[in-house]
Amino acid sequence: MLPGCVGNRRKTAENTGNGRKEENSRIHRKGWKRRERQKTSETAETKKTLEYTGNGRKEENIRIHRKRQKRRKQQNTPERVETKGTAENAGDRKKTKRQRTADGAEVVFLQESRDVEWELAQSLKKLVIEKPFEKITIKQIADGAGVIRVTFYNHFQDKYDLLAWIVRRDIFDPVKILLSNLMYRQALILIFTNLRRDRDFYMKVGKITGQNSFSEIVEDCAGRLILELLQEYGTAGSGRIHPMMTPEYISRYYANSMCYIMLDWIRNGMQTPPEDMADIYMHLGTHSIQDLLKED
Repeated sequence: MLPGCVGNRRKTAENTGNGRKEENSRIHRKGWKRRERQKTSETAETKKTLEYTGNGRKEENIRIHRKRQKRRKQQNTPERVETKGTAENAGDRKKTKRQRTADGAEVVFLQESRDVEWELAQSLKKLVIEKPFEKITIKQIADGAGVIRVTFYNHFQDKYDLLAWIVRRDIFDPVKILLSNLMYRQALILIFTNLRRDRDFYMKVGKITGQNSFSEIVEDCAGRLILELLQEYGTAGSGRIHPMMTPEYISRYYANSMCYIMLDWIRNGMQTPPEDMADIYMHLGTHSIQDLLKED
């Protein structure tokens, strides 16, 4: 091979090697620039995200702060100050209600303001007018009160438990203060007056029979009330007549008689005035059969 040819090959090889180096260097620089741009872009996006998150947190904190300020202002208004501390929960605030009996006696008792239990009770009362009690579901009661089923079960076991709450709250709780002051006739008048006030409702539920019947609910509520009265004032030595005559035994006896008179009055359309019903029960409760047989 000629010497000139060898020299040309060496130059070509050198040029080729230098070209590859330059190309590799160019590619490296291009890749480095691309990576730098990507890093810059990622850094900018991260900064924007952090700024957005920070602003979002600031806005959320401001919203919570304003909400707390609004709540404090509402708590300091005269209406809230008057009712503050009257019940354990804010939804259980109470107010006084005055009512006069036929004798002109003024009765003052505490009445719970609108709360979940009250709303559920009103929902059940409306539904009872529209359909039989047996066909009413818990969901329908909850929907009528604007709550979910879980909320219902937080307050009551079932609809019978709610019905018992209504009977206690509407019929028997308001007369406790009268009984404590030995105003028996006024207490009886108020019981029959409250029954007549929700006449349509009690005419419907008065027909509930079987297990958890309305009569069982009324007898249980009346028995608890009479037992409290006997435990407060005693039974005047009735236990000496026979060991069976305990306060529990006596309360069941009078609760059964009260239940009969109430249900009979309801099923007959509540035609007799409450004052007359009170006199009937007072007469039967204070006279024995022997006394009644002697009457003309």
